[in-house]
Amino acid sequence: MADAVANTPDCVLFFESLQHRYSEQNRDYSVCFASEARHEFHAHDIIVLYGHSGSGKSTLLNLLGGLDCPAAGNLQVWWDVGSRPQNMSVPRDNRGLAHYRRRKISFLFQDGGLIEELDVLQNVMLPLRYASIPRNERRARCEQALERVGLKDMTNKSVSQLSGGERHRVGLARVIARQAEIVICDEPTAALDQATSELVRDILMGESRRGACIFIATHDPVLIDDDFADRFIHIKNGEAIVQHRLSTER
Repeated sequence: MADAVANTPDCVLFFESLQHRYSEQNRDYSVCFASEARHEFHAHDIIVLYGHSGSGKSTLLNLLGGLDCPAAGNLQVWWDVGSRPQNMSVPRDNRGLAHYRRRKISFLFQDGGLIEELDVLQNVMLPLRYASIPRNERRARCEQALERVGLKDMTNKSVSQLSGGERHRVGLARVIARQAEIVICDEPTAALDQATSELVRDILMGESRRGACIFIATHDPVLIDDDFADRFIHIKNGEAIVQHRLSTER
């Protein structure tokens, strides 16, 4: 099948007929994200993935974020190549996927995804370093981001000394500082207090206003909300059903 191209200039990413396979006990199993229609996702979009545990939400996030590659289907991203942006397939080799993650993606993990050997500021700066952002600029961005999440006075603190909520705020600061085009969030409000959950929601809305395209897998009703998300992906029976409004059957 020839690669399709996006129909609209502000399309950040699109997929169709994605399929991920895994094997177990010498038998082939598959989790399919199958859709004959092409689904485009744009700058400023907030897309919430919901469904039962084990339905495949994290699997789809891994495909979109370049942590895994599909066995079949089409996944493309808008990419700057020289002076002419164009659609390109997300790479399927390890080196290409690493380049895709460095240049396009920011992750917000449930546990913050921090490196214990680094202090708070170093953890926030690391993804910017991999993205080849100049040192002076990345330090300024990171300090501003840490102030935004209330950790201005903890820049030199070891992450091993942080509470769970503080670790999550470091992860949020990293998202703010990175300014990525695509933000991938896996259960970003799980086990958080109300104030931190509201901060997560506010920051993700701010990233959307900045122009990011945000994908969130969650069970949290605070995020599975028409007033927060632009679209929803309901993972059900191995299929990704893209909706503009919430289904009445959740």
